Amino acid sequence: MVFPFKGEINNWDDWSSIFQSIPSFLPIIKLIFYNEKLPFCVYDNRVY
Repeated sequence: MVFPFKGEINNWDDWSSIFQSIPSFLPIIKLIFYNEKLPFCVYDNRVY
C-alpha cells in the first residue's frame, strides 16, 4: 500500500509547521473523496 502523505511528522514542531497545509494533505483528501465516491473541488480557506 502506498501512503499518499509525503510529509514527515516526528514531533510537535513538525506537526505545528504542517497541520494547516492543504498541499501537504491534499493527496490524502483526494483519496478519501475518491474512495467514498464524493465529488471533489478545491477549497480556499484564506481569510480576506
